Amino acid sequence: MRQRRSPILSAMLWVLAAVALLGAALWVFRVPIAETLIKDRLAQAGIALTQIDVRALGPFRVDIGNLRVAGKVLLAGAEADIAWPDLLHPRINRIVLSGFRLDLGISSSGVDWRGLSPLMKAMAATGAKPATAAGPPPDVVLRDAAVRISVSAGPELEFAGVSVSAAKAGQGAWDLKLGVDALRHAAATPAFAPIRIMGGGGWTKDGLVVDAAGSGAVSGAAPGLTGRLRLTRDTGSGEGEAKFQLTLVRFGDGGVSIRDLSPLAARYVKAISGALQASAKIAFNDAWATPVELVGDITNLDAVIDPAVIPQGMGGTSVSVDRVDFKISLPPASPERGRAGFAVTGGGLRIGGAAADGLGGDVYFDALWPPACHRARALDVGSGAGHAGAMFAACLEGGLRSSGTNQSKAAFADVMAALRRLLAGIK
Repeated sequence: MRQRRSPILSAMLWVLAAVALLGAALWVFRVPIAETLIKDRLAQAGIALTQIDVRALGPFRVDIGNLRVAGKVLLAGAEADIAWPDLLHPRINRIVLSGFRLDLGISSSGVDWRGLSPLMKAMAATGAKPATAAGPPPDVVLRDAAVRISVSAGPELEFAGVSVSAAKAGQGAWDLKLGVDALRHAAATPAFAPIRIMGGGGWTKDGLVVDAAGSGAVSGAAPGLTGRLRLTRDTGSGEGEAKFQLTLVRFGDGGVSIRDLSPLAARYVKAISGALQASAKIAFNDAWATPVELVGDITNLDAVIDPAVIPQGMGGTSVSVDRVDFKISLPPASPERGRAGFAVTGGGLRIGGAAADGLGGDVYFDALWPPACHRARALDVGSGAGHAGAMFAACLEGGLRSSGTNQSKAAFADVMAALRRLLAGIK
């Protein structure tokens, strides 16, 4: 006689079968479900993803790629390694981000996060902070990132091949390593040559310290441009400071060529010799930043202007100076409004048949572009195509003095007149 199955047992079997089928369906369709959930969650934060690919989704590894916002790649890939100290508390041990792309704008009104603006505004309005899971935070690796920064009325900068790693170095501390394959001025004729940056530092609950070295790529066997950067930030106050020191640069035979330093300057300067050293610093917190204060000196300078940019019929042009000490203040969001002062000793200027030696004095600019100073405004140099050149010449003439004899004063007047014609017609 066959024993009949209990109705309760049959019901339990049906429930288990349904759960198994549901679990199998969820596992089979876990990737599209995860893609939908991620899109919805980011949409709530103000970021509308146009594409996301979940390439792997398992209990020990998650791999996501091709995050796109408005058709542009935001993140090429994100991988997470997951550990299970117990069944109820999974922990992310390591995160690897690759191909991150960020486009920023900086102006006097603040930072424009472009595609990420809705998220940043929402976080600022609510005071939201990233959620933290139980246990130690994961190690983080960033590979092949690129950042583009557009400064209002200023340069457009590109950081290519950015890599960053943060690894735990004890309770509440991380070791940091960073690298930038090339910091570039994104322009047809860049103001400075690409710079490679390598460095490292540490991050604790008290603050951040980063030390980095930068070097410029140069031609042949010439020594490269090198400098050091130190960045510190206090966690409690949010205040920080960045300091940069440029190693002494020598131009001329066996040294750095002007093209190795600045392709833009190389359009105008055919040959140069001398030495340059400089340092810079900036202070900041979460709400403000002081102007970049740049100081340094140029010694034993001899430069010949490229004849190709000189107006026809003006003849050769050269500049020499024993020493120039300079101090330049650059507001980060509007560098064109920066101020500058130059103390000149033993200067000489030759433009065609006009020449003056023994020049010295203090030249000030209370705006860098277009050039401006009190004397230039008082002279009312006018406007038009040659306005900037006329302003520059007026500021230079107002600060420099000749050796004092009548002959040198006449030569100074002649060379200043030639300089105004040169700047008005320079190509």
